Amino acid sequence: MNDKSVVIIGAGFAGLSAGIYAQMNGYSAQIYEMHNLPGGLCTAWKRKGYTIDGCIHWLVGSSPRSAMNRFWQEVGLAQGREFINADEYMRFEGADGRTFVIYADVNRLEKHMLELSPQDEAVIREFIGGIRLALLMDQPGPDDPLWTKLSKTAKIVWLFAVHGKEFQRWIKITAAEFTAKVKDPLIRQALAEMWYPQFSMGFILFTLAYMHTKNAGYPIGGSMPMSRALEKRFLDLGGQIHYDSRVEKILVENDRAVGIRLTDGSEHRAGRVISAADGYATIFKMLDGKYTDEKIKEIYEKWEPFPPLLYVGIGVNRAFENEPITVSGFSYPLRQPLEIGGEMVERMP
Repeated sequence: MNDKSVVIIGAGFAGLSAGIYAQMNGYSAQIYEMHNLPGGLCTAWKRKGYTIDGCIHWLVGSSPRSAMNRFWQEVGLAQGREFINADEYMRFEGADGRTFVIYADVNRLEKHMLELSPQDEAVIREFIGGIRLALLMDQPGPDDPLWTKLSKTAKIVWLFAVHGKEFQRWIKITAAEFTAKVKDPLIRQALAEMWYPQFSMGFILFTLAYMHTKNAGYPIGGSMPMSRALEKRFLDLGGQIHYDSRVEKILVENDRAVGIRLTDGSEHRAGRVISAADGYATIFKMLDGKYTDEKIKEIYEKWEPFPPLLYVGIGVNRAFENEPITVSGFSYPLRQPLEIGGEMVERMP
């Protein structure tokens, strides 16, 4: 058995990226994927000439000036990719006739929020201040000269030294906790809907900071071209992908993963095994729950699951050049509530 061999479970972004870096570092990687397409959850479908995209809204690191863009270049994702930067994150239409817009530009967002609700000036300033704090996290880019890289690195070290506690505070507070402080019902409801209530405010602030710097653009073509680009990079490096190959078990000898068994009964051994599949399936099915502890069990038994999403794609044969470009689209009140999955829905996001 070649110790430089690697078996990877799953041809999603994580599995393909793992395979690419394995090949780049002298390993021989083979990926086993249960579907007949690459990309995993980052996928799309073609229906009667329309592309129904099931995943990508933005790609953090889309700006060539960002540090993360280097990784997208390495895995072959950014080359030749055209991005559109949205002017808005979302539009929220209220029942009172007002509309709250989460603008990408932080200065415009601040002005808009203060005009909507002067009574919330303190919490608005706090919110905008958090975004501006995230903006200061300017990591060195791949094309920065040496002195620029050193300067940016020193600035980040200084930033954490001075504002470390503030960063920690934003990370610990949830969206639900923060939005509860907002008095204006339109802004409070909009902020509460735009993100999952238990999301960290730190995640939200950095998302809006990325949009402000045009570092979270939408890739033209959507999910599947990006998945195909990763697939091509992996194959060009000499890797192999086995589609329609569902992994049933991870083979373990002396508490060490040595290979996999497929549902067809065939076994494939390697010096290393990487699972880029679903965590629950990996831990409790492929490994039979033998390698777990109370902390891992608590995650799967007690953590609140993410709310289910219903996605409906509709192809419309016309252009919408006069409509604003948003990341998450529009949210508006329904004339009559609808019952979906046993819950009453009063808005259509």
